[in-house]
Amino acid sequence: MLASTTEGRYVFGQISDFRSDQFLLDTQTGRLWQLVVDQEKNKKLQPVPIIQIWGDESYIPDPMTEVDGQRELMLRKRIEDLKKLFEKK
Repeated sequence: MLASTTEGRYVFGQISDFRSDQFLLDTQTGRLWQLVVDQEKNKKLQPVPIIQIWGDESYIPDPMTEVDGQRELMLRKRIEDLKKLFEKK
């Protein structure tokens, strides 16, 4: 099942026949939320964090401290690349 706004920006759907995973996708920003049921049995949208590590490879990190670690690693690599660039000049 897929449902979307008339402009097509937001798409809501279930991605599998075997699971009840339902997601809301913002097609303009790429942000993704999963429909979950909390302890009080309330349905809510929970953000799904997705990061890109290298190239086209993406995954959902767990726990969020891993996101911070990857950001720091990428920042260090950028700094090293910039240093090399300026050393050549």
